[in-house]
Amino acid sequence: MPDGSPFPARELAIFVAMGVILLSLAMASVGISVLAHGQQFNENLPPSDQEANARSAAAEAAIRSVEEARGRAPDGDADIEAEAAARVIDRYRRQLDHERARGDEAARMKRAAVAAMAPLQPRAFRRNSGLYRVWVSAG
Repeated sequence: MPDGSPFPARELAIFVAMGVILLSLAMASVGISVLAHGQQFNENLPPSDQEANARSAAAEAAIRSVEEARGRAPDGDADIEAEAAARVIDRYRRQLDHERARGDEAARMKRAAVAAMAPLQPRAFRRNSGLYRVWVSAG
């Protein structure tokens, strides 16, 4: 404090802050496990495929959530709610279609790149082996 006196209830404020932090961490850990229960994850996918899977799963969950929430609007707003729900669902379906198309295109490009690199790999290995020998002999 400006006059040099200790902050009132300093220990209590620190204790409460610590409690809030620990409680939020514990709730997040439990909450994530509850929310992820029943989800199937393919751990053998490369990171880009995992990301695409996560986006697709999130879009599908959003569509299900909007479909479940339909009809809960007050009577006067039913038309507006139905139009909004249709637009949101359409947006997520377009996102799913885009992800699938992008995944197909990415797989095609990856196959083409692997096919193009196959004949070059032995040459690159020989060249790198020569550089390695020079580096080792110089060291």
